[in-house]
Amino acid sequence: KSIGEIQKILQKKQIESRRIWRPIHQTQPYRNTIIIGGENSNYLFENTLSLPSSVGLTTTQQKKIVEIIKDAIT
Repeated sequence: KSIGEIQKILQKKQIESRRIWRPIHQTQPYRNTIIIGGENSNYLFENTLSLPSSVGLTTTQQKKIVEIIKDAIT
């Protein structure tokens, strides 16, 4: 499944997630600059999801998130 599909599944389960940072060369002020090695940052942006990571998450909540993701990708 795509990152977007996994994000929608998490959202339906009321678990917040978001894409990681946008590579700087994709932001408006830097769109016309020379890019060196942008492939890695583009790949990470397209294929990475930021999950809840609060120190306040209980073990039960963490396990729930892990199980939902496991179910989503299998």
